[in-house]
Amino acid sequence: MRNGVIHFFSKNRSFFTKHRNIVYVEKDEFARNVWRVCRAAQQTGSKVIILGIIMPPVSVLNRSYGFDDNVNEYNKILFNASKEFQFEFADVNKIISNDSDLCDDGIHLNKYGNELLASYLLEVIQNCF
Repeated sequence: MRNGVIHFFSKNRSFFTKHRNIVYVEKDEFARNVWRVCRAAQQTGSKVIILGIIMPPVSVLNRSYGFDDNVNEYNKILFNASKEFQFEFADVNKIISNDSDLCDDGIHLNKYGNELLASYLLEVIQNCF
């Protein structure tokens, strides 16, 4: 019975998330946390690169209504913090598309995705510092 209920909700996740937005950290709280970390980093005089959040593959976006909007809004918060604190912002979505070959589980980068990200970050570091 329990597995049937879980399967029903998983299969119909997009319907349920359209009517009840599911986020684990609200945008206001996320922004406060980002600003707090940025202030602490700025006080140390560290050079900082803020990484954007990778947009998941379309297969994942289709499971949760508004997922892409949430990722874009969180990325705006990160981008604005980078400008406010004069940090670099690495928009990883420039190099990582909604390609399911980069994420075995649809969310986390696999070995190839991490290699691609590492090459991009090396380039960002060399160009910025």
